[in-house]
Amino acid sequence: MGSRNNPGKFDCLAAAEPDEPTFTLLGRDPCAAATVAFWCMLRDNVRNNPADASQLKEASECEDAMEQWAMKLGKADEVEKAMIIMATIYAALDPKATPPDGPGDLPTNGAAEEVTQF
Repeated sequence: MGSRNNPGKFDCLAAAEPDEPTFTLLGRDPCAAATVAFWCMLRDNVRNNPADASQLKEASECEDAMEQWAMKLGKADEVEKAMIIMATIYAALDPKATPPDGPGDLPTNGAAEEVTQF
């Protein structure tokens, strides 16, 4: 998991090509953790590549840290709402998935399974 002072192994800013578009999420954003979780599930389902497991694990660690950061700032209700919305959208897009009952019941496939534990 990376931060400004301690970039992670998969630091996108360091790996970006000149002028390649990027988007940064901050831990204070109550939607950041859900966005990272959604990316992990998409990445795992689209690529379904075991070689991505390390990157997905680091993203999962970042998701957990972002969630804790936002909750520490008193945004627990917003974090939970974002996670439920993300999971509901994902379930609607994936015909094999079942809609979530709430946090902790997010649809996954393969390596992204760790990502959904919050």
